[in-house]
Amino acid sequence: MRHKIWALVRAGAEHRQVVLLLAVLAVAVSLPSLWHGWFLDDMTFRLRMLGSPEVSERLQELSVIFRDASKLSTAMSELYAFLGHKGHVQELIAQVAPWWMYPEIRASFWRPLASLSIWLDYQLFPNSGPLQHAHSILWFAAVVFALTVLYRRVMGPVWAAALAGLLYVLDESYYMPVAFMANRNTLMALFFGMVAVLMHDRWRQLKQAKYAVAPVLFLALSLLSAEAGIATLAYLAAYALALDRDGWRKRIMSLVPYLVLIVIWRVVYGSLGYGAYGSGMYIDPGSEPLRFAAAMLERLPVLLFGQLVGPSADMYYCFNHSVRFKILLSAAGLLTLWLIVLLPLLVKDRLLLFWLLGMVFATVPICACMASSRNLMFVGVGAMGLVAQFVAGLIRKDALPKWRLWSASAWACCAVLLLANLLGGVFGRILIPKYYRGFMRLAEATFRMDLPEEVEKQDLIVVNAPVPLFLAGLPAVSVLEGRPVPRSLRALAPAFSPLEVVRTEDRAITLRARSGSILFSEQRDDVIGHWVYFLEEFNAALRDASHPLQTGQRIDVGSLSVAIKRLDEANQPTEVAFRFSVSLDDPSLRWVQWDWQKGYIPFNVPAVGEISYVPGPF
Repeated sequence: MRHKIWALVRAGAEHRQVVLLLAVLAVAVSLPSLWHGWFLDDMTFRLRMLGSPEVSERLQELSVIFRDASKLSTAMSELYAFLGHKGHVQELIAQVAPWWMYPEIRASFWRPLASLSIWLDYQLFPNSGPLQHAHSILWFAAVVFALTVLYRRVMGPVWAAALAGLLYVLDESYYMPVAFMANRNTLMALFFGMVAVLMHDRWRQLKQAKYAVAPVLFLALSLLSAEAGIATLAYLAAYALALDRDGWRKRIMSLVPYLVLIVIWRVVYGSLGYGAYGSGMYIDPGSEPLRFAAAMLERLPVLLFGQLVGPSADMYYCFNHSVRFKILLSAAGLLTLWLIVLLPLLVKDRLLLFWLLGMVFATVPICACMASSRNLMFVGVGAMGLVAQFVAGLIRKDALPKWRLWSASAWACCAVLLLANLLGGVFGRILIPKYYRGFMRLAEATFRMDLPEEVEKQDLIVVNAPVPLFLAGLPAVSVLEGRPVPRSLRALAPAFSPLEVVRTEDRAITLRARSGSILFSEQRDDVIGHWVYFLEEFNAALRDASHPLQTGQRIDVGSLSVAIKRLDEANQPTEVAFRFSVSLDDPSLRWVQWDWQKGYIPFNVPAVGEISYVPGPF
């Protein structure tokens, strides 16, 4: 009976229609995202794309959106230019961005094809969130279709290709890239990248030069969709190392067209002013190789472990630094043990080596950003192929080591991987829509507040904001929801530490951190895990450690002057003075503070010489 059931399962998995069925399943598991609406960057994109008749002139004055942003040419060049040229950053700091943002910061990305897809959404169905989400879902289905074709083309046995495709579809890490429309760029880059690998395989199999053009073209499309497209090279290089049957000289030469294209793309990319600099979240490997290498040592094990076993790599940042170090060591140790188990198979199975190399190589470029499971889509192609090929190797029992210890270890690893990715994937897919909605509510609470009409003529002063970077989106959200937009927005500090607010003069106050610093919380051993630790990573995005604030430094942001009075041993400010152009009691200022239980509440400015206390999260 067992053999008959296995025969039926195998026959179904090897049916050629399984490619289409997995694409349909990809659509089905993504359907809950249809009703998520617009979130964070999606809101900014919406305001830019709707055009001047429906967009407040006020947002252009606040530098939240560009003029003529809805034009195709502007959209394709500026849509993902979050923090572009120097003048734009300084305008943002003067109007809505936090004062401690590094004025030379750059987080500007060239994604013309992804921008074109967003622009098309607003030409065809500008006010339909479900249809725009459906567009992203179709790209995910196309990704699953292409990679399942790739699995079937190169893997043996064929049923293992269906298993790899199923594991990929069930991975809940890929829900956010589909639900978050701004992340469509990764879906597009991955689709074109997988087609490039398929075309490369055809070229190397047929040995005809005319077939060498298509993979280069699709790699170009992948790069023009997102920087993530460079991970396509991971699988092309892995192919040359593990699957190509030619001599080493021809294998290396097969990669030359792709390397030339990437160099050209990178030169054009930089010459147009795109890239990342001065941010604690993004690292440009080309301009900061040492910093990138240091970040990779930390992020690569966390990302690989999160992809293969879970939990989400994002959870790493929810713990204090001492626990993170233990997680890092545990992840590195367990990955090393599994590699040791794999070694006897790797020397005999070229496909297993191909998927392993592709997975690891694809993880390297995403180490340029904070570890996040939503960036694992390229990595997952190799990871799921590796798991399926590993399972197939154990079932075939072809020339496996006879050692009992190895056999027990291999089957234990197999059980863990299947449980984590099959059973865990099913439960994850059921729970992830709820989790994502919860994250949306948490994020929206950090920048959503009820404000009266008179705020249009007031400067909104937020003493402590839980995510100052998100708070800068308040004007955009206010316009979308028909709420009043403040004249300007000032966040004095994050909400990570308890603060003393000392009114030193009629027009001046000083903030002192009672623990930790003004910008970051105290790492407490009795608080092992907390959402605050995760939220702090977004604050780190505003200024990297190589550009610290200085004692005595003055920063002028519009009518507000900021002076750094004292730093701690980590060069983080513990005392900062603020001088306004008007009395702190002037009706042109509206004061609020963040309460970790109630959200935003009014802040009562103390009298001259008095102190108010603002509690932290702990």
